[in-house]
Amino acid sequence: MNQGSSSQSPARKLKVRPRKYNEDGSLILPVHPEPTPATSH
Repeated sequence: MNQGSSSQSPARKLKVRPRKYNEDGSLILPVHPEPTPATSH
């Protein structure tokens, strides 16, 4: 059972800490629609 728990540890870390940089080293911007005047208001 311990082995299974240990195996899940890394998986959970990835979920908690999403990658901020691509393999290329460029920043991964959030996939959000560009802010519009209406939203800003």
